[in-house]
Amino acid sequence: MIRRTATGLLIMIMLIGFSGLTYADLADIAGTPHERSIRQLIDYGILEGHGDDQFSPETPLTRAEAAKVAALLVGHRTEDATHFHMDLSFFDDVHSGMERHGWALGWINLIARRDLIQGRGDGVYDPGGTLTMSEWVTILIRILDRDEPGMQWPDDYEAMARRIGLIDDGLEWDGPAPVDRGAMAHMALRTLRAGRGGHLTLEEIYFPGTVIDEPGTYGPEEGIEVIDGNVTIRSRDVVLENVDIRGSLFLDPSVGDGDVGLVNVEVRDRAIFRGGGPDSVTLEDSSLPELLVDRDGVRVVASGTTRVSAVRLDSGAVLVSATTETSGYETITVSEEIPEGSKITLSGSFENVESSSSGAEIAIEADSTVENMTLNAPTSITGSGTITTATINSDDVSFEREPEEMDVSEGVTYDPTPEPEPVTRRSRSTAPSFNPSIWVDHERTTVQGEDWPSGSEVTITIGEEA
Repeated sequence: MIRRTATGLLIMIMLIGFSGLTYADLADIAGTPHERSIRQLIDYGILEGHGDDQFSPETPLTRAEAAKVAALLVGHRTEDATHFHMDLSFFDDVHSGMERHGWALGWINLIARRDLIQGRGDGVYDPGGTLTMSEWVTILIRILDRDEPGMQWPDDYEAMARRIGLIDDGLEWDGPAPVDRGAMAHMALRTLRAGRGGHLTLEEIYFPGTVIDEPGTYGPEEGIEVIDGNVTIRSRDVVLENVDIRGSLFLDPSVGDGDVGLVNVEVRDRAIFRGGGPDSVTLEDSSLPELLVDRDGVRVVASGTTRVSAVRLDSGAVLVSATTETSGYETITVSEEIPEGSKITLSGSFENVESSSSGAEIAIEADSTVENMTLNAPTSITGSGTITTATINSDDVSFEREPEEMDVSEGVTYDPTPEPEPVTRRSRSTAPSFNPSIWVDHERTTVQGEDWPSGSEVTITIGEEA
């Protein structure tokens, strides 16, 4: 990546890779359905070709290959496999003297120790055999530690995979069919990026990509710099501009309360903000399909033509929408994992806000608007901003300012904000007599009376005419 200094000099920051192989060397992945996933995993050093410049995306994945990919997904490296190559095998048909799959002994031992892949029974692993799509997705769910007691195979595992995004519209799913190397790559990359609430993803842990760890302005003055992979910012006072990130963007906690600015930046996957302060993270003329905020008190300002499709708040935050056309944030979700007592402040125009948190306060500032708000848990909505339509799916919801329209779900109890009691003002002709006594001296006037009505006012005029 290019860093621009105050003197205009160009300093190159090296993107560290894990493999000597590049996807440019492979002649058979261009234009295939899972080309992008294959490229990313090659960059990470998780995948490699079959020789002769071929990746063979349509070739079924072998169980030996699956063991290596699974081990790399959980952070093991070649030296780990080399060490465990010396151990006794867990299976009768896996040993160092194997003709075709001897290289896989250490990888198979690694994943067998973690119980990620099971054998065929009777001491057989079958390293040259294939895996079905259902078997592969089961391994991935185990990697994410998302298998639950009582899950029935394969239906419950398929349902879980769909729920956490391992199976999506980009995959032609056929559970009993052998998983090919292309589909394997698609699901493996989605495993690295599978959301787990406020927890780090595997991708964040093992593959930070291009790291920015010094203050400065990064990116070209003109044109667009393309980065194939992730970008991690670990320094305060960073401006990133004119960059196309074909991966994810991470703001590391080491940013602290420092400022970070994105100017004309497109993030292809998702952005995760775990750094930044009240003065703030700015998004100008930028595009983010997904943003996860997990930094209490961070202020995120969307301006210009910025568009953030989906925001998930796992912490308190201030979101400011100061865009020139539509709202800078399409959908904001306040997660149920947000810490109790967190405060979320919305300033500007917002389209859709949904909250499943019972511990957060949502404040809508004056002159701000939320078109649609959905409340799935007890929530306090403060501030004088406008809510056009509110859908209430929980008891114990309150508003400082009532929404213009409300849809209260069946079985939900909602008590509207009580209207202030009207003040009755009496005319002089009907005012009760209370026989006041008046003392006047040169410094003050004192009025006393019996049975003085609450809220009574007395006007005393002192002059030449009474």
